[in-house]
Order: sequence, then structure tokens, then C-alpha cells
Amino acid sequence: MLLLVYTFNFLDRQILGILAQPIKADLGLSDTQLGALGGIAFALLYSTLAIPLALVADRTSRSWVITISLTVWSGFTALCGLATGFWQLFLFRLGVGVGEAGGVAPSYA
Repeated sequence: MLLLVYTFNFLDRQILGILAQPIKADLGLSDTQLGALGGIAFALLYSTLAIPLALVADRTSRSWVITISLTVWSGFTALCGLATGFWQLFLFRLGVGVGEAGGVAPSYA
């Protein structure tokens, strides 16, 4: 089960890069905006919340932290598909980062 969760986690991080050109064309994004979506929008909360969420997983149920994180990042991934502009997609990518931060560290534990 952890392999499956981590596989989805990895694929979700890569999908923006795979679909970069169609997303850029559809939303009329600049290269800078596209770079921000793939970089800072995701990494900002992913990197800052990984340790606190790992601590929560150590003190509570790892499986629940992973389950909630999977639900959060799946929901925000779906919302990314509904985004109509840069800022909306940026905020949804922040949410993806939050969800994925709680999926990786507890899986390693």
C-alpha cells in the first residue's frame, strides 16, 4: 500500500512537468509563472510542513496521517484541473504540497 501511495505521490509531482506546454498554452502563462508553479508553489509548503507532519505521524497514527494527506493532495490535484488562471493554480499547487508533505515522511517511518 505504501508503494502505491508513494508512486502516486511521485507521479503527481511530475505531472506538471509532463503537461507544461499544454498548461502554459491553455492558461496563457509565461515561463516565469510556469517555473513558479513547478518550483516555489509546490516546494514552499512541501518542505516546511514535512517535519511537523512527520512528528504528528510519530505521535499519532501514521496510517491516518497518510490517509488524510492522500485525500488532501488528491483533492487539490483535482482542483488544479479546474484552475482558470495563474493565481488559482498557484494556490492549488500550495495545497498539493501540503498534502504530499504528509505522505512521504510517514511512509519512510
